[in-house]
Parts: sequence; C-alpha cells; structure tokens
Amino acid sequence: MPYRQLILKTVEFESEEIIRRIRSAPHQRQEAIKTMISDSKLKHDIQVYVQKNKGSVDEAVMVFHDSVIAFTKKVFSDQSFTLSSSYNGYIFGIAKNMWLTKLKIAGRMPV
Repeated sequence: MPYRQLILKTVEFESEEIIRRIRSAPHQRQEAIKTMISDSKLKHDIQVYVQKNKGSVDEAVMVFHDSVIAFTKKVFSDQSFTLSSSYNGYIFGIAKNMWLTKLKIAGRMPV
C-alpha cells in the first residue's frame, strides 16, 4: 500500500475510533475527549486562526474547547453522523464558524 493511502487509512481509523468512543460508555467518551483536547496540532491551528482574526490566546483556547464540546455533542446525539475526513478538519471548521460568529456579534470584522 502506498504511503499516502496508508496515512489516509490511519486518519480514517482515528476518526472512526474517536466516534466509536464518543458513542460508547462514559469512560470511553472521556478518553475520546482527552485525545481531542491533547491534539497539540489542532489546538495550535485554531489558536493561529483566532489570533490572526483579531482574537486573543484566551479566546482561542475557549473556541478550541467549545469546538471539541460541539463535535462531541453532535456525534453523541446524531447516531447516523459519519466523517468523510479527519475529526481534526471537522473540529477546525466548527472553530472557524464559531469564531466568525463571535466576531460578527461583537461587531469586529475578520481579516
């Protein structure tokens, strides 16, 4: 199997595993949340995005945590929910939309 396909399969497996754990027993859901919260690349990407768009570090951390919570609620409440990409990209999209909404409400325009 070519390296790129192997990486894509790995990302797909990780996302499926996260979803499976969120829908499982509470202790497995907590482990899934810990895994997402400890994703340093995802956290960094969201912090960079928020800070480049008139946000502070504290606001970026808040958006990161709120995005993980929103993703977890979506997966838990919608049993038919599936991902066609990585959970990281989906959570980043949630964060981006959350931040743009907060900017709009506050009257601050994004860059």
